Amino acid sequence: MPIKQYRRLRLPVLVLAFLVGSAAFPGIAAAPASDKAVSVDPFALALDEKMPGLLTKYDVPGAVVAYIQDGAVAWTKAYGVADRRTGRPLRPEAVFNFASAAKALTAWGVMRLVETGKIELDAPAERYLKRWHLPPSEFDPNEVTVRRLLSHTAGLTVNGYAGYDPRRRPLPTLKQVLEGQNQISGAVRLAWKPGDGYHYSGGGYTILQMIIEDVTGESYADYIRREVLAPLGLSGGWEWTAARLSAAPTPYGFRHDALPFYRFVTLGIGNYLDRVDGFARFIAAAGPGPGGEPAGRGVLRPETLLWMMTPQPGTNKYYGLGYATEAFDNGTPYITHGGHSSGWCSIYALALSLRSGVVVAAASDKAEPLKLSVLELWAEAALGRHIALDPKWLEPTTEDPFGFFIAPALILAGVLGVIAALTAWRLMAQVRAGRRRLRLGPGATSLGAIVLWLFAGGLWIYFFYTSWPFPLPPTVPEASWPPELGWTTAAFMACALVSIVRAFFPKTKPAKS
Repeated sequence: MPIKQYRRLRLPVLVLAFLVGSAAFPGIAAAPASDKAVSVDPFALALDEKMPGLLTKYDVPGAVVAYIQDGAVAWTKAYGVADRRTGRPLRPEAVFNFASAAKALTAWGVMRLVETGKIELDAPAERYLKRWHLPPSEFDPNEVTVRRLLSHTAGLTVNGYAGYDPRRRPLPTLKQVLEGQNQISGAVRLAWKPGDGYHYSGGGYTILQMIIEDVTGESYADYIRREVLAPLGLSGGWEWTAARLSAAPTPYGFRHDALPFYRFVTLGIGNYLDRVDGFARFIAAAGPGPGGEPAGRGVLRPETLLWMMTPQPGTNKYYGLGYATEAFDNGTPYITHGGHSSGWCSIYALALSLRSGVVVAAASDKAEPLKLSVLELWAEAALGRHIALDPKWLEPTTEDPFGFFIAPALILAGVLGVIAALTAWRLMAQVRAGRRRLRLGPGATSLGAIVLWLFAGGLWIYFFYTSWPFPLPPTVPEASWPPELGWTTAAFMACALVSIVRAFFPKTKPAKS
């Protein structure tokens, strides 16, 4: 066949090949409808343009953003990497810990009990508590009501709680946590007159968790899963299962240190684990749905949600019942809440009157200014509004809250390491020279040295416990301290070990002439 005839057939052949490929691989022929919508969405375009620079500016490995429009999740986009070491890309279906941003879940659970008449919103919390009670104080505990716990106006202490290393067994009970037996934050107590002002308290939401459990007779997780998550079609939870771990990015600290996937006893303060689009569906449920579904989606009544979004007395028009209340520069209101746990940052905002919202999540302690920048970008690109943010909130995070521990800890580790090394070297030299010999029982002086080192090392571990593979009782505190402190802990243990070995090699008595 002449070459010209081949050329005439080229276009039909290409068209046929395209149609065959489209039938076998539909994704090649056309992008999903959601992707088409994203391509012309002003917020998505602005995000694509700005996010790479924001990740670099704030030194954050990656972030996922979900956009809520007309009561549903319109799209979810991922940027950056899930793991700095491997370069694994971050996916939209990644699982995050939403920390305190998920306090609204607890509020929904409590308001379900209010709607069914099992709890009275203005009744004293003490009426429903069975396992633990507020410690004595100068203030009346009966003024600590369910409403005030939800709005952070109950006058309680404890901002939040540290998590536990996944290898730790056993975990403390909720009662032990409230008593402060194993938390550096201390016990929950009544420090201010209830109703007199806004004092953010994760301890108060832990009390709400206990109320839910004491009233229903089941665990917080089981109750919230049955009464809130399942009706909304959500599959998140609070346990790091194998499936969630495989879908999660690596959480990073302030110095890019990979952190453990901490476990929590205090589920009521947040720490909900889910995909970003899943959590965004929960946030969107606070307003009418895309098909005219009522706010609350049948879990809560629309009027109940309006109460929850109404600023409560004593909060300076800032906080409702589980939702923070803010406004754009033109006065249009929106609900919002941020979250920050070790290695996890998140925030959401929902402007009900504008039928628009956003959820942002990142696995980095340095992502606080990043999530606020995305919130600002959403307001401007999607709504043409402006959020009045303090400029210092958008500055890159350079200060490690535990940074002042690091230099002294490393110096102490170096000094102790030198002491252990010199003592071990001298011990070996004396054994070779015959000046020390093995003996089954340590002497009194050596025994005192052992006790001293073990006591000093024990105090260090008690106050700066990070993570060890052996079980500890629930009374030992645990916090997300910098990993550098582990070097000092190891140095203490090395000194103790050398002193123990040295005790079994006492000096030999010189022979009589």
